[in-house]
Amino acid sequence: NQPPETTALLNLGLNSYEAGAYVALTRRGRATGAEVARIAGLPRQRIYDVLDGLVGRGLATVEPGRPAYYSAVDPDHAVTMLLD
Repeated sequence: NQPPETTALLNLGLNSYEAGAYVALTRRGRATGAEVARIAGLPRQRIYDVLDGLVGRGLATVEPGRPAYYSAVDPDHAVTMLLD
C-alpha cells in the first residue's frame, strides 16, 4: 500500500526505488543518500545508483561533496519531463 504520489510516479515509468527516493527528496528538500535511504526505507547499498538515476533523468540535482546532497526538482516539472 503506497502513498498516491508514489503510485503516480510508478505509472509515469519510475521503478519503486526511484519513486520512493523522489518522494523522500520532495519531503526533505535536501538530503544525503543515507538520509534518503532511511526516509524512503530503501537499502543503503542501492541508494546512490537510484539517486544517480534520478539525476540522470533530470528529476533530481546533486551538490557534490562529502557527503553529496541531493534535491528533487519541482514535482510539476518532473511530471512534465516524465510525460515527454
